[in-house]
Amino acid sequence: MARKRKYKQGLAFQDMSSLDRWIKMGRWIYLRDKVMHPSWVSNMTFATVSLFLRNMQISMAVKNDD
Repeated sequence: MARKRKYKQGLAFQDMSSLDRWIKMGRWIYLRDKVMHPSWVSNMTFATVSLFLRNMQISMAVKNDD
């Protein structure tokens, strides 16, 4: 039986301030197609996160209710 994912990919972040609020709340993040803990993203350099935001590769991880 296939394992069910705990999170699904939500909306992509548009700017750094919304990403910062999401991280401060301690919520998980999708980076490309992988779920990441917020501490991983907060330890990245500003240039790296900025590049991911510009390319729309960081999005919200939303709990999967299915």
